[in-house]
Amino acid sequence: MANHACPACQKDVRVPNTSPFTRLTVTPTTAFPDRCCACGDATTLRVPIIGKSHGADALWVRLLVGAALLLKPLSLLEHKDVLVGDTELFRIDVPYCQACKKKAPLQPEFINTKQGTIELKVMRVFADEVRALNARA
Repeated sequence: MANHACPACQKDVRVPNTSPFTRLTVTPTTAFPDRCCACGDATTLRVPIIGKSHGADALWVRLLVGAALLLKPLSLLEHKDVLVGDTELFRIDVPYCQACKKKAPLQPEFINTKQGTIELKVMRVFADEVRALNARA
């Protein structure tokens, strides 16, 4: 806006952000440092965040599976995952230390299943290291 106010929160956008946290968008190919994303401590532990499809497959796929099951009902035992509908699209193993894991599970801010990305609230130090690691690649 002309008065340098954020349209959402009305804060002055010229004031530098002093928060130790920032948002970081990551993909399955993102390289991570051996540092916890939540506290910045050294760690080699990783917590998987999984991007899943939402709901069952399209109606025509379910009808085909249903017809196949009528012809061969025992095939249900072989293809249970088709009926569940929530299939894993991608997985990202994010560094998260044991101390932070005991406090709370790692919760992403947003999972974009169409683009295959996850947005996380992380320490600014961690985000800077991730950007530096991936800029070299």
